[in-house]
Amino acid sequence: LYNSSSSSNRDLTLGFCAAATTTAIAVYYHYYMEEEEKKDIPQHLQQVWNEVKECVRKKITTVIKSQQQQTCSSSFIMKPIGTVRSIYQLCVGTPRQGLLASHTRGRIELVSNDPWVEGLQGYSHIWVIFVFHLNTSSSSKKKTPAKIAPPALGGEKVGVLATRSPHRPNPIGMTLCKLESITTNQKKKTVLHLSGLDLVDGTPVLDIKPFVSTYDSVASSTVPSWVTSGLRTRRRVIVRPEARYELQQILNSSSKPMEFYGQTGESTAEALESILLCIEEVLAVDVRSSWQTKKVRKRQSQAERASRLGGTTPEQHSSGNDYCTQQLDQ
Repeated sequence: LYNSSSSSNRDLTLGFCAAATTTAIAVYYHYYMEEEEKKDIPQHLQQVWNEVKECVRKKITTVIKSQQQQTCSSSFIMKPIGTVRSIYQLCVGTPRQGLLASHTRGRIELVSNDPWVEGLQGYSHIWVIFVFHLNTSSSSKKKTPAKIAPPALGGEKVGVLATRSPHRPNPIGMTLCKLESITTNQKKKTVLHLSGLDLVDGTPVLDIKPFVSTYDSVASSTVPSWVTSGLRTRRRVIVRPEARYELQQILNSSSKPMEFYGQTGESTAEALESILLCIEEVLAVDVRSSWQTKKVRKRQSQAERASRLGGTTPEQHSSGNDYCTQQLDQ
Protein backbone atom coordinates (compact mmCIF):
# COMPACT_ATOMS: atom_id res chain seq x y z
CA LEU A 1 0.00 0.00 0.00
CA TYR A 2 2.85 2.40 0.82
CA ASN A 3 4.29 1.95 -2.68
CA SER A 4 0.98 2.93 -4.25
CA SER A 5 1.05 5.86 -6.66
CA SER A 6 -1.77 7.48 -4.70
CA SER A 7 -0.47 10.11 -2.27
CA SER A 8 -3.61 9.74 -0.18
CA ASN A 9 -2.90 6.05 0.27
CA ARG A 10 0.63 6.81 1.43
CA ASP A 11 -0.64 9.46 3.85
CA LEU A 12 -3.24 7.08 5.20
CA THR A 13 -0.63 4.34 5.71
CA LEU A 14 1.74 6.68 7.55
CA GLY A 15 -1.12 7.93 9.64
CA PHE A 16 -2.11 4.45 10.72
CA CYS A 17 1.52 3.57 11.47
CA ALA A 18 1.89 6.64 13.67
CA ALA A 19 -1.42 5.88 15.36
CA ALA A 20 -0.34 2.31 16.05
CA THR A 21 2.97 3.47 17.50
CA THR A 22 1.30 6.06 19.70
CA THR A 23 -1.28 3.54 20.87
CA ALA A 24 1.43 1.04 21.78
CA ILE A 25 3.27 3.66 23.84
CA ALA A 26 0.07 4.72 25.55
CA VAL A 27 -0.88 1.14 26.43
CA TYR A 28 2.58 0.49 27.82
CA TYR A 29 2.48 3.72 29.77
CA HIS A 30 -0.95 3.04 31.34
CA TYR A 31 -0.79 -0.69 32.01
CA TYR A 32 2.83 -1.79 32.32
CA MET A 33 4.70 1.06 33.96
CA GLU A 34 4.71 1.31 37.73
CA GLU A 35 3.16 4.35 39.28
CA GLU A 36 6.57 5.46 40.58
CA GLU A 37 8.02 5.19 37.08
CA LYS A 38 5.22 7.31 35.69
CA LYS A 39 6.07 10.04 38.13
CA ASP A 40 9.58 10.16 36.76
CA ILE A 41 8.38 10.93 33.23
CA PRO A 42 8.72 14.64 32.56
CA GLN A 43 5.45 16.49 32.23
CA HIS A 44 6.40 17.90 28.84
CA LEU A 45 6.85 14.34 27.44
CA GLN A 46 3.29 13.48 28.36
CA GLN A 47 2.16 16.63 26.61
CA VAL A 48 4.09 15.61 23.50
CA TRP A 49 2.37 12.22 23.49
CA ASN A 50 -1.03 13.87 23.75
CA GLU A 51 -0.22 16.24 20.87
CA VAL A 52 1.01 13.36 18.70
CA LYS A 53 -2.20 11.41 19.30
CA GLU A 54 -4.34 14.44 18.44
CA CYS A 55 -2.29 15.15 15.31
CA VAL A 56 -2.64 11.56 14.11
CA ARG A 57 -6.38 11.59 14.78
CA LYS A 58 -6.85 14.75 12.70
CA LYS A 59 -4.65 13.39 9.91
CA ILE A 60 -6.59 10.15 9.66
CA THR A 61 -9.92 12.03 9.67
CA THR A 62 -8.73 14.37 6.90
CA VAL A 63 -7.45 11.54 4.71
CA ILE A 64 -10.67 9.52 5.10
CA LYS A 65 -12.83 12.53 4.19
CA SER A 66 -10.61 13.27 1.20
CA GLN A 67 -10.95 9.72 -0.07
CA GLN A 68 -14.73 9.79 0.39
CA GLN A 69 -14.99 13.02 -1.62
CA GLN A 70 -12.70 11.63 -4.30
CA THR A 71 -14.81 8.49 -4.57
CA CYS A 72 -18.00 10.51 -4.99
CA SER A 73 -16.54 12.76 -7.70
CA SER A 74 -14.38 10.22 -9.51
CA SER A 75 -14.75 9.22 -13.14
CA PHE A 76 -15.69 5.72 -14.15
CA ILE A 77 -13.71 4.10 -16.94
CA MET A 78 -15.81 1.79 -19.12
CA LYS A 79 -14.75 -0.21 -22.13
CA PRO A 80 -17.18 -0.99 -24.97
CA ILE A 81 -18.34 -4.58 -25.17
CA GLY A 82 -19.20 -4.22 -28.84
CA THR A 83 -19.74 -1.97 -31.85
CA VAL A 84 -22.88 -1.22 -33.86
CA ARG A 85 -23.03 -1.75 -37.61
CA SER A 86 -26.12 -0.18 -39.12
CA ILE A 87 -27.65 1.48 -42.15
CA TYR A 88 -27.09 4.94 -40.63
CA GLN A 89 -23.75 6.50 -41.56
CA LEU A 90 -24.53 9.88 -39.95
CA CYS A 91 -26.76 11.20 -37.19
CA VAL A 92 -28.86 12.83 -39.89
CA GLY A 93 -31.75 10.65 -40.98
CA THR A 94 -31.73 8.60 -37.79
CA PRO A 95 -35.22 8.36 -36.21
CA ARG A 96 -35.81 9.52 -32.65
CA GLN A 97 -36.52 5.94 -31.59
CA GLY A 98 -35.78 2.76 -33.49
CA LEU A 99 -39.20 1.16 -33.02
CA LEU A 100 -40.73 4.05 -34.97
CA ALA A 101 -38.91 2.57 -37.99
CA SER A 102 -39.28 -1.16 -37.45
CA HIS A 103 -37.83 -2.13 -40.85
CA THR A 104 -34.42 -0.60 -40.14
CA ARG A 105 -31.65 -3.15 -39.65
CA GLY A 106 -28.25 -3.47 -38.06
CA ARG A 107 -26.13 -5.62 -35.81
CA ILE A 108 -23.89 -5.50 -32.77
CA GLU A 109 -20.49 -7.14 -33.07
CA LEU A 110 -19.25 -8.08 -29.61
CA VAL A 111 -15.56 -7.84 -28.79
CA SER A 112 -15.47 -11.27 -27.18
CA ASN A 113 -16.63 -14.78 -27.87
CA ASP A 114 -17.24 -15.41 -24.18
CA PRO A 115 -20.70 -16.89 -23.45
CA TRP A 116 -22.14 -13.47 -22.52
CA VAL A 117 -25.28 -13.99 -24.60
CA GLU A 118 -26.09 -17.53 -23.53
CA GLY A 119 -29.85 -17.56 -22.95
CA LEU A 120 -30.41 -14.16 -24.60
CA GLN A 121 -31.99 -15.77 -27.68
CA GLY A 122 -35.11 -16.41 -25.57
CA TYR A 123 -35.93 -12.69 -25.54
CA SER A 124 -37.62 -10.85 -28.41
CA HIS A 125 -36.23 -7.38 -27.55
CA ILE A 126 -33.15 -5.98 -25.82
CA TRP A 127 -32.05 -2.70 -24.25
CA VAL A 128 -28.80 -1.37 -25.69
CA ILE A 129 -26.73 1.02 -23.56
CA PHE A 130 -24.37 3.03 -25.76
CA VAL A 131 -22.24 6.17 -26.15
CA PHE A 132 -23.18 9.15 -28.33
CA HIS A 133 -19.72 9.09 -29.87
CA LEU A 134 -20.50 11.60 -32.64
CA ASN A 135 -21.57 14.40 -30.32
CA THR A 136 -19.74 17.60 -31.15
CA SER A 137 -19.64 18.39 -27.43
CA SER A 138 -17.88 15.10 -26.64
CA SER A 139 -14.53 16.36 -27.93
CA SER A 140 -14.85 19.99 -26.85
CA LYS A 141 -14.59 21.74 -23.50
CA LYS A 142 -17.93 23.49 -23.87
CA LYS A 143 -20.42 22.91 -21.09
CA THR A 144 -23.47 20.86 -22.02
CA PRO A 145 -26.55 23.16 -22.16
CA ALA A 146 -28.88 22.68 -19.19
CA LYS A 147 -31.94 23.44 -21.33
CA ILE A 148 -32.66 22.63 -24.96
CA ALA A 149 -35.50 23.21 -27.43
CA PRO A 150 -37.04 19.92 -28.63
CA PRO A 151 -38.42 20.10 -32.20
CA ALA A 152 -41.98 19.37 -31.01
CA LEU A 153 -42.01 22.46 -28.75
CA GLY A 154 -41.46 24.95 -31.55
CA GLY A 155 -38.59 26.81 -29.89
CA GLU A 156 -39.62 26.54 -26.24
CA LYS A 157 -36.93 25.10 -23.98
CA VAL A 158 -37.05 22.43 -21.29
CA GLY A 159 -34.41 20.81 -19.10
CA VAL A 160 -32.14 18.41 -20.96
CA LEU A 161 -33.09 15.59 -18.55
CA ALA A 162 -36.73 16.01 -19.61
CA THR A 163 -35.76 15.05 -23.16
CA ARG A 164 -33.95 12.30 -25.03
CA SER A 165 -31.45 14.65 -26.59
CA PRO A 166 -28.06 13.07 -27.34
CA HIS A 167 -26.33 16.16 -25.90
CA ARG A 168 -26.35 15.28 -22.21
CA PRO A 169 -24.10 15.79 -19.15
CA ASN A 170 -22.84 12.27 -19.85
CA PRO A 171 -23.19 11.21 -23.52
CA ILE A 172 -24.83 7.88 -22.69
CA GLY A 173 -28.00 6.61 -24.35
CA MET A 174 -30.26 3.60 -24.25
CA THR A 175 -32.54 2.24 -26.93
CA LEU A 176 -34.89 -0.68 -27.41
CA CYS A 177 -34.26 -3.01 -30.36
CA LYS A 178 -35.78 -6.20 -31.66
CA LEU A 179 -33.40 -9.14 -31.47
CA GLU A 180 -33.70 -11.09 -34.72
CA SER A 181 -30.93 -13.67 -34.27
CA ILE A 182 -27.52 -14.40 -32.75
CA THR A 183 -24.67 -15.74 -34.87
CA THR A 184 -20.89 -16.06 -34.90
CA ASN A 185 -18.82 -14.27 -37.54
CA GLN A 186 -15.65 -15.38 -39.31
CA LYS A 187 -13.54 -14.03 -36.44
CA LYS A 188 -15.42 -16.31 -34.03
CA LYS A 189 -17.00 -13.27 -32.35
CA THR A 190 -20.66 -13.10 -31.33
CA VAL A 191 -22.98 -11.01 -33.51
CA LEU A 192 -26.47 -9.81 -32.54
CA HIS A 193 -28.70 -9.09 -35.53
CA LEU A 194 -31.25 -6.35 -34.83
CA SER A 195 -34.17 -4.52 -36.38
CA GLY A 196 -35.96 -1.34 -35.36
CA LEU A 197 -32.81 0.46 -34.24
CA ASP A 198 -31.74 4.12 -34.20
CA LEU A 199 -27.98 3.74 -33.75
CA VAL A 200 -25.34 5.21 -36.03
CA ASP A 201 -22.76 2.92 -37.58
CA GLY A 202 -19.74 2.64 -35.30
CA THR A 203 -21.60 3.36 -32.06
CA PRO A 204 -19.78 1.91 -29.01
CA VAL A 205 -21.98 -0.41 -26.94
CA LEU A 206 -21.49 -0.41 -23.16
CA ASP A 207 -24.06 -2.99 -22.12
CA ILE A 208 -27.02 -5.09 -23.26
CA LYS A 209 -29.99 -5.99 -21.09
CA PRO A 210 -33.03 -8.15 -21.94
CA PHE A 211 -36.40 -6.43 -22.22
CA VAL A 212 -38.97 -7.83 -19.79
CA SER A 213 -42.41 -6.31 -20.30
CA THR A 214 -43.47 -6.88 -16.68
CA TYR A 215 -40.58 -4.72 -15.49
CA ASP A 216 -40.14 -2.34 -18.40
CA SER A 217 -43.74 -1.43 -19.28
CA VAL A 218 -45.97 0.80 -17.14
CA ALA A 219 -49.62 0.87 -18.19
CA SER A 220 -50.41 3.98 -16.13
CA SER A 221 -47.45 6.06 -17.33
CA THR A 222 -47.95 9.64 -18.49
CA VAL A 223 -45.99 11.97 -20.78
CA PRO A 224 -46.22 15.72 -21.51
CA SER A 225 -48.67 16.81 -24.19
CA TRP A 226 -45.87 18.03 -26.48
CA VAL A 227 -44.44 14.51 -26.56
CA THR A 228 -47.81 13.03 -27.45
CA SER A 229 -48.37 15.54 -30.25
CA GLY A 230 -44.88 14.89 -31.57
CA LEU A 231 -45.51 11.14 -31.71
CA ARG A 232 -48.64 11.74 -33.78
CA THR A 233 -46.73 13.76 -36.37
CA ARG A 234 -46.07 11.83 -39.57
CA ARG A 235 -44.93 13.17 -42.92
CA ARG A 236 -46.43 11.86 -46.08
CA VAL A 237 -43.82 9.99 -48.12
CA ILE A 238 -44.30 9.22 -51.82
CA VAL A 239 -41.93 6.87 -53.66
CA ARG A 240 -41.85 7.63 -57.36
CA PRO A 241 -41.93 4.71 -59.82
CA GLU A 242 -38.50 5.64 -61.20
CA ALA A 243 -37.00 5.51 -57.69
CA ARG A 244 -38.52 2.09 -57.12
CA TYR A 245 -37.18 0.90 -60.46
CA GLU A 246 -33.65 2.13 -59.72
CA LEU A 247 -33.68 0.38 -56.35
CA GLN A 248 -34.85 -2.79 -58.08
CA GLN A 249 -31.90 -2.53 -60.46
CA ILE A 250 -29.48 -2.21 -57.56
CA LEU A 251 -30.86 -5.33 -55.94
CA ASN A 252 -30.60 -7.25 -59.21
CA SER A 253 -27.01 -6.17 -59.82
CA SER A 254 -25.51 -8.96 -57.68
CA SER A 255 -26.45 -11.81 -55.38
CA LYS A 256 -25.75 -9.73 -52.23
CA PRO A 257 -25.76 -6.05 -53.28
CA MET A 258 -26.51 -4.67 -49.81
CA GLU A 259 -25.08 -5.40 -46.40
CA PHE A 260 -28.37 -5.62 -44.49
CA TYR A 261 -30.95 -6.39 -47.18
CA GLY A 262 -31.18 -9.10 -49.79
CA GLN A 263 -28.97 -11.51 -47.88
CA THR A 264 -29.27 -15.29 -47.69
CA GLY A 265 -32.84 -16.40 -47.14
CA GLU A 266 -34.46 -13.16 -48.35
CA SER A 267 -35.74 -12.83 -51.89
CA THR A 268 -35.16 -9.73 -54.01
CA ALA A 269 -38.86 -8.85 -53.81
CA GLU A 270 -38.85 -9.13 -50.02
CA ALA A 271 -35.71 -7.05 -49.75
CA LEU A 272 -37.18 -4.36 -52.01
CA GLU A 273 -40.31 -4.01 -49.89
CA SER A 274 -38.29 -3.95 -46.65
CA ILE A 275 -36.01 -1.21 -47.97
CA LEU A 276 -38.90 0.92 -49.20
CA LEU A 277 -40.71 0.56 -45.87
CA CYS A 278 -37.51 1.49 -44.06
CA ILE A 279 -37.07 4.65 -46.14
CA GLU A 280 -40.70 5.65 -45.69
CA GLU A 281 -40.62 5.09 -41.92
CA VAL A 282 -37.45 7.12 -41.45
CA LEU A 283 -38.63 10.04 -43.57
CA ALA A 284 -42.12 10.03 -42.03
CA VAL A 285 -40.82 10.64 -38.50
CA ASP A 286 -38.52 13.53 -39.44
CA VAL A 287 -37.93 15.37 -36.16
CA ARG A 288 -36.54 18.68 -37.40
CA SER A 289 -38.15 21.88 -36.19
CA SER A 290 -40.10 24.14 -38.56
CA TRP A 291 -37.23 26.66 -38.33
CA GLN A 292 -34.70 24.07 -39.49
CA THR A 293 -36.97 22.87 -42.30
CA LYS A 294 -37.52 26.44 -43.52
CA LYS A 295 -33.77 27.09 -43.42
CA VAL A 296 -33.01 24.02 -45.52
CA ARG A 297 -35.68 24.81 -48.10
CA LYS A 298 -34.04 28.22 -48.50
CA ARG A 299 -30.83 26.25 -49.18
CA GLN A 300 -29.16 27.59 -46.08
CA SER A 301 -28.19 24.10 -44.98
CA GLN A 302 -24.88 22.64 -43.85
CA ALA A 303 -24.65 20.00 -46.54
CA GLU A 304 -20.87 20.32 -46.72
CA ARG A 305 -20.68 18.45 -43.40
CA ALA A 306 -22.33 15.46 -45.06
CA SER A 307 -19.91 15.33 -47.99
CA ARG A 308 -18.54 11.97 -46.88
CA LEU A 309 -21.83 10.42 -48.01
CA GLY A 310 -20.54 9.50 -51.43
CA GLY A 311 -17.71 12.00 -51.76
CA THR A 312 -19.90 14.82 -53.10
CA THR A 313 -19.12 18.52 -52.74
CA PRO A 314 -21.30 21.23 -51.18
CA GLU A 315 -21.90 22.65 -54.65
CA GLN A 316 -23.24 19.31 -55.83
CA HIS A 317 -25.57 19.19 -52.85
CA SER A 318 -27.05 22.61 -53.55
CA SER A 319 -27.14 22.51 -57.35
CA GLY A 320 -30.25 21.74 -59.34
CA ASN A 321 -33.91 21.61 -58.34
CA ASP A 322 -33.75 18.25 -56.57
CA TYR A 323 -32.29 18.51 -53.09
CA CYS A 324 -32.75 16.63 -49.86
CA THR A 325 -34.40 18.44 -46.95
CA GLN A 326 -33.13 15.80 -44.52
CA GLN A 327 -30.06 17.78 -43.49
CA LEU A 328 -27.92 17.76 -40.39
CA ASP A 329 -29.82 18.62 -37.25
CA GLN A 330 -28.05 20.68 -34.60
